[in-house]
Amino acid sequence: MPESNPSNTAARAAVRLDAEREDARRAQALADCGIWRLPPLVRPSKLAQILDMDRQRIYELVASGTLDGLRMGPRGLRVTRASVERWLAGREVV
Repeated sequence: MPESNPSNTAARAAVRLDAEREDARRAQALADCGIWRLPPLVRPSKLAQILDMDRQRIYELVASGTLDGLRMGPRGLRVTRASVERWLAGREVV
């Protein structure tokens, strides 16, 4: 059995710690923006307000397929909370 190199073990531990910190920062960012209070389906205007974004940008994200949107009649659109969570989880937290 090969011996464990202490520097490799320390490096792996440091990478694991960095990943845990990044996960914690992302979770805090989601909590700060109020995503946990979203209903399963949310209006683009409400989502734009919560995320402090332009409403038109939400429509663009739905049109591009980045966010999942459901048509509710001829003029109604709702965005799924799950797609918002996926999109935010993939974004860099600064």
